[in-house]
Amino acid sequence: MHAFLMIGLLGVASGAAPPLRAPSEEEKLLRKIETAERELAALRKQLASLRVGRAPDAAAALEKDYQKLLEDDPRAEKVRRAAELFRAGKSDEALNLLRRARSKAGVPLILKEMLARKPADTVPHRLALTLLTGMDCVGEAPTAAGLFHDWWLPGKAKISTDPDKMTPRQRDVVARHLLLQAASRSSDSYRLAPRADTAYDVAANLYSLFLSSGYRESRRWFDDELHPALAPHLLTAIGYRPKGAAKGGALPVRYEAVLMLATLRKNGGAPQLDKVAKDVSQPAAVRLVCALALHGADEELPVRVVLDVHAREKQVEVRLPAILALYYAKDLRPAAHVLIEALDDPNAQAREAAVWAMEKNAPPAALPALKRLLQKQHFARALSAIAHVRTAEATQFLADYLQRCIKEGGPKTDKISDALWAFQDATGQRVIGAGLYPFAYYRDRAAVALERWRERKVK
Repeated sequence: MHAFLMIGLLGVASGAAPPLRAPSEEEKLLRKIETAERELAALRKQLASLRVGRAPDAAAALEKDYQKLLEDDPRAEKVRRAAELFRAGKSDEALNLLRRARSKAGVPLILKEMLARKPADTVPHRLALTLLTGMDCVGEAPTAAGLFHDWWLPGKAKISTDPDKMTPRQRDVVARHLLLQAASRSSDSYRLAPRADTAYDVAANLYSLFLSSGYRESRRWFDDELHPALAPHLLTAIGYRPKGAAKGGALPVRYEAVLMLATLRKNGGAPQLDKVAKDVSQPAAVRLVCALALHGADEELPVRVVLDVHAREKQVEVRLPAILALYYAKDLRPAAHVLIEALDDPNAQAREAAVWAMEKNAPPAALPALKRLLQKQHFARALSAIAHVRTAEATQFLADYLQRCIKEGGPKTDKISDALWAFQDATGQRVIGAGLYPFAYYRDRAAVALERWRERKVK
């Protein structure tokens, strides 16, 4: 016994490791998974190598399919033109033409072009395939050879570029990627801000959508890519739910969807917009996008819908565009009470949005609130809004304001120039033009404008 005890003590003293524990069933499975993953990676590498070796065969097969699909294709001329552009090295132009033509013959043509390129250079090609077929070739980033062997060869008979013949899931893919294109930033100065947190950002977004040619010229989607079958999927992508809004936080206003839905509406492809805009069970942001799209389709902005959205929504990200959308209303009188309340809002962005909305079409009832605002701070757009009230009281206020600017003038000319622009808009007389001038110039021209106005009043 003593011997055994001594042996045990010596083992502890020498730091000998305890007996190894047998691996558990879970550990055994994890080891098997690791081994299988290594084998799968090796097999994929072999498969990729085989496909690269068969690339010439793939190119020949794709050329054959391309020529066959061109037969009796009413869009054959456009597809052939795209092939010429590919050969001339104008890949972007070719892909844009194929996206607009929506010919199935364009699919093998694009795949063949991809075979001759490095995978990193095929991003625009994969996007075009996605928008044409509803197969998401962007997210998974498959290779050209992989698409040919795994997708085109086994499924080419069923692949369609007609949204009417796509599955709902495929139409969802097309709608989602079209919206991503619309939201992508361009190098043009007229672009949609990804986050519209200020009145200026929101106003700039709306200006880009409705008044700027720059955004339309630089946008990354085409009218030809829109199809009536995509309308419900575009609405779903921005948050529409057939059974009403889901629980959760407020949704953002998806400005990028406005022109798409407006284009569909103008072509008879989105008849549900007015119904969705009025549906109080839907998210406020979705209703507002539909209201803006109706205006974009050259219909009258539904002011009552916009006001209801503003009343129901508490998030400033939706309330601001709801107020600024009123800038595009033909008649602001139904919105006067909301705008007047906003002028006294503790949120500075809300106040600025209300003034901006009234800048060219202020209701007379808003004059007292605008005057109170100007007594607290100089605000050029508030002066412009008062000029468009078009009443004797409003013009008299601007005359008095301009007179004070003459007396209080100094080296900074913004205040007197803003007042003079508003006064000449209200009176219809032109005494200054575009440009920046010294204070003395504005002071002299303001005196002339006031004198002429007083003479007219006496007569």
